[in-house]
Amino acid sequence: MGGPPEVKKRFKIAPHGKNHYSTGIRDLDEIVGVMHRPGCYNLLEIERDVTLSPERLLRPIVSNYLNQGGYVVILPPYGLSASTIFKSLEPLVDKEILSCNLRVVDFKAFSDEDVEPYAILFEGKSIRDDMPHFWNIDFRGRSDKPIFSVVGFDTLEYVYGRDELLKVLGADLAVTRNLGGLRLNIIRPECAITAHLSALADLHMIVRSIHGAIFLQGVKPKTPLLSIELYVDEEGAEVRLTPIL
Repeated sequence: MGGPPEVKKRFKIAPHGKNHYSTGIRDLDEIVGVMHRPGCYNLLEIERDVTLSPERLLRPIVSNYLNQGGYVVILPPYGLSASTIFKSLEPLVDKEILSCNLRVVDFKAFSDEDVEPYAILFEGKSIRDDMPHFWNIDFRGRSDKPIFSVVGFDTLEYVYGRDELLKVLGADLAVTRNLGGLRLNIIRPECAITAHLSALADLHMIVRSIHGAIFLQGVKPKTPLLSIELYVDEEGAEVRLTPIL
C-alpha cells in the first residue's frame, strides 16, 4: 500500500487559529487554513487508483479536532463501517472523549445485533428521512466550537442514487452554512455528483497516486503536488507535506 506508514503514536496537536480551525496538518494549514472555518463546505476527492484506506487519511484531521475538545460526526466513505472508523481512532484519542464527542453513521442491519452508543442508525430507504438524524445531531449547544462533520458522498450515492441525493444537497449545504459547521465531503471521481460538490466547495483537494506514491494536490486553491510523509519523534507523529516543483 502506498502512502505514509501506519502511525503508532498519537498525532501532535495542531492548534486552531483565531478565525479558523486546523486541518490537523500544519503544512496544509499554511496553504488553506483560513479556508477551514465555520460555514465551510470543503471537498476531498480520492482518485480511483489510490489504495490508501480513507480512514488513514481522516485520522490526523479528526483526532486533532477531538483532542481539542471538538465534536465530530462522520458518515463514512463507501466500504467503511462505523466500527472501523471508531476503532481506527481508539489509539489516538482518549476513550472518554471518543464516547462523548464522536458519532458515526451506520446503516440498519437485518439482524438484532446491539447498536453501539456512538452509532447513528440510517434506515437506508429514504435520504429525506435519514439525513435529518445527521443534521440534528445531539451535540448542538454543548460547545461554542462548530461541529466538524465528514460525509462520504460516495456512500450516499451508492445507497440512495444520484437523483435522490441531489434533492437534499441544497439543504445539506444550507445546514452547514447557517449553523456555522465545519464540513469535509469525500468523493471519488467516478461518482455522478462529483462535479456538483466541486462547484460548491470552498476548498477542493485531490488525493493522487503516482507510481505507487501518494500525493495531495489543491484544485481550490491551486497547489503543486504535495508529497505526504509521516514524521515521528518523541513528542508524537505528524503529517508533513513537501511540494514537488
